[in-house]
Amino acid sequence: MTPFARTLTVVTAACLAGAAALVRPTAAAVAPEPIVVRPGESLARAVERARATPGPRVIEVAAGRHELGGVLRLTADDHDLTLRGPASGAARLVGSRRVAGWKLVDPAKSVWEAPLPENWGGRPVTHVFWNGRRLRCARTPNSGWLETTEKFVPGVPFEMSVPGGVLRPGWAERGDVYVVCVQKWAGFRLPVRRVDVERGRVTLPVAPPPHRQEAKNRFWIENAPEALDAPGEWYADRAAGVLRLIPPPGGKGADAAEVTVAALPALLRLDGCANVTLQNLTFAECGDDFPVDTGEIDTQAAAGRRGAVRLTGCRDCAVEDCVVEEVGGYAVDLGRGCRDCSVKRCELRNLGAGGVRIGETQAEAAPEAQVRGQTVSDCRVHHYGQVYPGAVGLIIFQAADNRLLHNDVHDAPYSGVSVGWTWGYKDSPCKANLIEANHIHHLGGKLLSDLGGVYLLGPQPGTVVRGNWIHDLRCFDYGAWGLYTDEGSTGITLERNVVVDCEKAGFHQHYGRDNVVRGNLFVRCGEGTVRRSREEDHLSFRFEGNVIVSDTPRLLHGSFKNGRYAFDRNLYFTPQLDQTTWAGLDRERWRAQGQDRESVLADPLLLDAAHPERGFQPDSPVRRIGFEMPDVRAVGAR
Repeated sequence: MTPFARTLTVVTAACLAGAAALVRPTAAAVAPEPIVVRPGESLARAVERARATPGPRVIEVAAGRHELGGVLRLTADDHDLTLRGPASGAARLVGSRRVAGWKLVDPAKSVWEAPLPENWGGRPVTHVFWNGRRLRCARTPNSGWLETTEKFVPGVPFEMSVPGGVLRPGWAERGDVYVVCVQKWAGFRLPVRRVDVERGRVTLPVAPPPHRQEAKNRFWIENAPEALDAPGEWYADRAAGVLRLIPPPGGKGADAAEVTVAALPALLRLDGCANVTLQNLTFAECGDDFPVDTGEIDTQAAAGRRGAVRLTGCRDCAVEDCVVEEVGGYAVDLGRGCRDCSVKRCELRNLGAGGVRIGETQAEAAPEAQVRGQTVSDCRVHHYGQVYPGAVGLIIFQAADNRLLHNDVHDAPYSGVSVGWTWGYKDSPCKANLIEANHIHHLGGKLLSDLGGVYLLGPQPGTVVRGNWIHDLRCFDYGAWGLYTDEGSTGITLERNVVVDCEKAGFHQHYGRDNVVRGNLFVRCGEGTVRRSREEDHLSFRFEGNVIVSDTPRLLHGSFKNGRYAFDRNLYFTPQLDQTTWAGLDRERWRAQGQDRESVLADPLLLDAAHPERGFQPDSPVRRIGFEMPDVRAVGAR
């Protein structure tokens, strides 16, 4: 080889090597090996290791119980991180501690006792779990409630009567015996400060607001030692540092079960994260942020409770294919400053408060603090409100452009979906939210009042409630409305929903402006299909193209005197067509007021009266008003 040829060969080889270096993936582009965390190993340390790894990071959580030493925190240092478990969801992240050393101390009543976990330090016990399932705090009475007809007088502190010889003088000294009261749509949980046995009265720190008074205020006593008398109950003696319980029905001795107490107020917090994904994990067994020493009067929707999994200031983060169960507050919390995050294909069950909360109760002025663009889809949210009955399955506070799609929400004491947090007509940032294709059912349970399948509050132009299937709502006194536009609801469209068997009404507007209710099917909805509670000098709503099948010939109830509403192109059917009335008027007088002039009064010919969601016979007169039957087979989690 000539010198020139050798030189050319060396140069060519160098160039090729340089080109190869340019196209070879850099270390940052190569996905690193997942960091595996097994039960007993520290998740917090795994997060620290991941932070030192360039590029997308993956932490794999092995199947089993992972007891968190503290609330696990992810920050802006944890972008592009996936925290995942096996597809079965068998990786269980818990915020509880085991209770050991059980002894049977009262064989006749099956009462077991054990010391609280080491280093418990006199902290209160708020949640106890038996093999991963919540036990009930000892209460009197074991079911139902006590009642008092006295009016609660505002004051600090305030007194109330406790009937039936229930009082014990030692309650106040213990400091953790509570009066729990349910009133209309909320309630309170307050510690007993003083007991007057002779007068039959207790003193509590503060009084509930007068507007929530009921004819008979309903309440019970929790965590009194003598209340421990039923299977599945527990009592914590905070001063003595012991826990007592009676095993649940079918349960063997406490020494043969895994009994745990909630030690953390939450499980996971993401602050300022981007592109973080939580996948195939089970989050369970934690408490909440309830102020145990002072107690609390709930405003509405258990708004004071935050989430076991809480995001703040996050972008493009996702909770996917996860389970959240047996937690003290809400399951997932998309809070201040979150944008474009999602909760998908999750099961949120057996919750102290509700399922997913989006946004904050206060309106944020700074754009970076505002909440918008969240999606909750294909989730199952059920058996919530077990500690705070006023909680909601899915709730949007002051937030815009969010989507609640294809979720199953059911079996709870209060509302299924709630949107808005402004009372009256003051402008709010809650706008353009979409609630579509959700299956919402079996709510109320005769415990609370003033609830809705979908509850809306305040001005929120562009919000749409579409294609939902809502049924089987019951209330204690009043409420149980399928679609409920409460105080100041404005600019909302409610269309193509199927609303069946709601105890009081299919649609209720307390007061609001320029809402549109169209193309919905309402069947067997209580005292009258449509209720309007306040007369106002503007157009309340348009009610057009709906089909109403009512058990009563009284179709409307409430306030329909001033004519500031618009009804037309509806189809109505009642058992006594000739006795049908609209706000006390017969058909001719109602039409003379300009209402329902193109509407139809006829049997819609349901395929199955017991299951109206199955639609109509081919020759149904609903075609005359252009009604298209929503396909409920497509609603709920897919």
